[in-house]
Amino acid sequence: MILILVSSPILAEQLDFRKTESKSHYNYRYEWLDVNGEKQQLSFSIARTVSNNKFRHFKALSPTRMTKYVKRSLLMAINTLNPRHGKVDLIPQANGVSYSVSGPEQQWVDDTIQMLNERSNESISEFLEKEYYIRFSPFGYTDDKNSISYKPDHKRFISESGDSLKPIIDQLHKKFPNARPKVVATFLLSWVQSIPYDTIESRAINNGAGFLPPLRLIDSNRGDCDSKVTLMASILGQMFSNLRMAIVYVPQHALIGINTPHVKDDYKIDVDGLDYILSEPVGPAIIKWAEISDTSKRYIESDNYKIEILH
Repeated sequence: MILILVSSPILAEQLDFRKTESKSHYNYRYEWLDVNGEKQQLSFSIARTVSNNKFRHFKALSPTRMTKYVKRSLLMAINTLNPRHGKVDLIPQANGVSYSVSGPEQQWVDDTIQMLNERSNESISEFLEKEYYIRFSPFGYTDDKNSISYKPDHKRFISESGDSLKPIIDQLHKKFPNARPKVVATFLLSWVQSIPYDTIESRAINNGAGFLPPLRLIDSNRGDCDSKVTLMASILGQMFSNLRMAIVYVPQHALIGINTPHVKDDYKIDVDGLDYILSEPVGPAIIKWAEISDTSKRYIESDNYKIEILH
């Protein structure tokens, strides 16, 4: 991911981060300065059993492991074929598995190739779902327009992380009783901006290296733009079940979009006739609610972005 800055930026300042442990819980305390220079604070405790959830072992996508998974699926499919009808040879390649099919009847050859193609695609989808990844078309990193990369399934992380974030949500309800989404979102924006920025490579190259699911971001007190957007959207989605949100991807970066009442100068994009207000959770530059960096604006205004609707 690239570091997005504005002219003469004011950097988000995290004044304090503390993690303490008890027999059953991890206790967190964050303190930071918001965009107005005012001190903000957020404290909560998360049960050890919750913290050590299924996302604890999430890691970068391994092409080698995916290739092995696909090869194993293809071998199982090949073993169901009648060897009297023809022959199938798997051909090892640097990035995947290929195969050659031969036989006296062309129809059998064609049908077998189609079956293996379908099984290969199915096994890739199975592996990606198991590893919490999805296919993603890169932003011009290759001359092949049909090239497909992979990224963490942010939408799935958001939908499945809500219960684990309940202690944070409870604290926010106490802090902002009956508050509208914009109030809570503005507070969350300053919090996640103040969390130290974790620099990683492009998502089209690293296949998920560096992405941290919400609880791991909190625990490690660091995160890249994808991780911070996912954390913020996870919390807001649980607090406001009817709130429409989206992740807006530009090359090497991600922003959050929220469909909420706005004023004239708020930066927004139209998605299916609805206005989504854009904000920059990444940090360390402090960028106000409904404002985005000049770099992001150039991508948005040149129509070089992708949208993933969350709610």
